[in-house]
Amino acid sequence: NVNNVEVTGYGNLVVDPGETACKVNELNITNSYFHEMGDGKRFIDSQKKKCAILKVNMNHCTVANCCKGSDFFRFDYNAAQKGLVINFEHNTLYKVEATSKGLFYVRSNAAGNKDFTCNIKNNVFADMSTGVFFSQDNKTDNLVFANNNYYNAGTLQANVDGGLGKVFDTTGL
Repeated sequence: NVNNVEVTGYGNLVVDPGETACKVNELNITNSYFHEMGDGKRFIDSQKKKCAILKVNMNHCTVANCCKGSDFFRFDYNAAQKGLVINFEHNTLYKVEATSKGLFYVRSNAAGNKDFTCNIKNNVFADMSTGVFFSQDNKTDNLVFANNNYYNAGTLQANVDGGLGKVFDTTGL
């Protein structure tokens, strides 16, 4: 559990340990402020297929000026992680420049079995460049949107450049 903290000038918040197998039943991040994080770093990175994070809840947090040239959340297929749920609710993302694969690069496998669900609800997304998308990969799993607000973050809502492989929130305000 991460609660009521301020983190600045740090790289990745959570990184898959790579060579060590592990299992995290639930990761809770609440009421916290993360800012000025390192360029080229992900907020949560679980792509090495060794560590299974089964559920992520991030609520009432602010993230500012981070993930430039990288992704915000990245999860790749892990058999032990099947059925992963991410609840991302009541947060503010300000100038999060996740321009690599996107804010939520969450995908099951090459077959696109849609084993993950990411609930993105009641958030504010502000001042993001035109290179930021929710995901730029058509294997991204189920991103479920509701009641999000956007300010100077048009590429998160609009189908630009044909939108090939990109995921958008067409329900946002």
